[in-house]
Amino acid sequence: TIIATDISDNAPALFHADKSYILPHGDRPEFFDALIQLLLKEKIDLLIPSIDPDLERLSLIRNEILAVCPKLTILIPPERTISIANNKRLSSEVFKELSANVPQTIDPEDANLNFPLFMKPVNGSASEGIAKIEDQLDLDYFYRKNPQAIFEEFIDGTEYTVDILCDFDGHAHIAIPRKRIKVRGGEVLQGMIERNDQLETLAKKLAEGCDCTGPVTLQFIKQGRDYYAMELNARMGGGLPLTIAAGADWPKWIIAFVNKEDPAIEQATINDQLAMTRYDQSVFIDSKNTIDISSFQKVKTIICDLDDTIYLERNFVFNGYKSAAQWIEERYGLDAGKIFNSLKTAFYDGIRNDIFGYVLRHHHLELDEEEIKSVVEVYRNNQGSLEVFDDFEELLNLQKQGYELAVITDGWHAVQLNKVKLLGLDAVISTIIYSDAIIGRKSWKPSKIPYRICLDILGENPDQAVYIGDNPTKDFYAAKKMGIRTIRIQREDTEHSEKIAESPAHAAEYKISSFSELGNILKEKP
Repeated sequence: TIIATDISDNAPALFHADKSYILPHGDRPEFFDALIQLLLKEKIDLLIPSIDPDLERLSLIRNEILAVCPKLTILIPPERTISIANNKRLSSEVFKELSANVPQTIDPEDANLNFPLFMKPVNGSASEGIAKIEDQLDLDYFYRKNPQAIFEEFIDGTEYTVDILCDFDGHAHIAIPRKRIKVRGGEVLQGMIERNDQLETLAKKLAEGCDCTGPVTLQFIKQGRDYYAMELNARMGGGLPLTIAAGADWPKWIIAFVNKEDPAIEQATINDQLAMTRYDQSVFIDSKNTIDISSFQKVKTIICDLDDTIYLERNFVFNGYKSAAQWIEERYGLDAGKIFNSLKTAFYDGIRNDIFGYVLRHHHLELDEEEIKSVVEVYRNNQGSLEVFDDFEELLNLQKQGYELAVITDGWHAVQLNKVKLLGLDAVISTIIYSDAIIGRKSWKPSKIPYRICLDILGENPDQAVYIGDNPTKDFYAAKKMGIRTIRIQREDTEHSEKIAESPAHAAEYKISSFSELGNILKEKP
């Protein structure tokens, strides 16, 4: 029996397990008692953490857990292994002591540097906080922002992840290299098995030298004939399904280790050159604790948010940055390309307020308030090309079937009006509510005002409308209070795609990843 746990009740993996439970966050004081209660209730034999923070948490309370559940196996390596994996500076030192090639660490204050460089946080995972440093301006910016980060030579080459399985005595039994062909957010999307004695021997040596037990991964970059050891993950890697599909039966072998049996790993036949490509799969939840999809049959009106719902807002932002950077070059002589790149970097770092002043100060240009306002106006009025998402066509098809379409959008009125015109939405949607044009920011979502005005214009009751948005912080709260149905469209790599609703009242009733899923939810119009 496989039992899955998460802190969220809509995590997709929960619905692939035989049973599932929601546990408190690992930082909460009630986590330990809740975990123990679950372990005892379900008579758990093997506990497998799948993310880095849980390794450290469970390591700290390992002895307390085993005191209550003495027959339990917790699949985490020794504390030294976890410390090495969690500290990139320490892992580089250990790899070097074990005679592995590692990137040279760079002193960012050195006067004679060869660019590009590579920056990574001392602690981090899933490619968070990493950056390629192209020049001195980049270095000044990132070093000032994160002086504790590690700066090292940039190794340009082919990336490999090696899945390694060790027994509980620390002996590495097998290592399977995977070439990382395409990666998103630190997770491999496309990969290929590439057996290589040199790399496998090196990976086993490092795993044993780091006291690894159970499943771990090591990441390398091959430059020329040399392999550079980059980092250790003291857990199963996200691309492990490829290794398992190739014939390396990690689950079976781990269970054999737990049962003190011979896993017969040497008898396995590994499908070298097996490739994997991934896609996202939707999980549809139909239970007593979720909505009944058929209840959407009363809906006659589809009201949509604009930014990151109908089009990718980042495209408008970057078009505005280009226009502003060009204007700055013409007026102040700074290089437009460098200004644009700095603006993009600041955007990805989460900087929103006074981004132009922030970036221009980085380039040693101080503008007064009126000059900054001029830059902002150029940004807001940019005329760069914008396109709706491809699946917007599905909304137009529903419109042809008799559904009313409307838009409610927050943001400065003139800016949102510009976006609508650039997208051509005013030609296909007659009801567009600009919340800022009502009474300013007071009528921005989560105010009920724009929803009421929209329903009044369309002559619909709240339960005859569905609101589709992307931001759980503000999009659904007022709509749900009014009785409007709610759907969150959670597109990849958008501003709020990873945001979690702060309460059930802020969460949409249903989630989709594309407008193409709407037809199945709405079904036939009554």
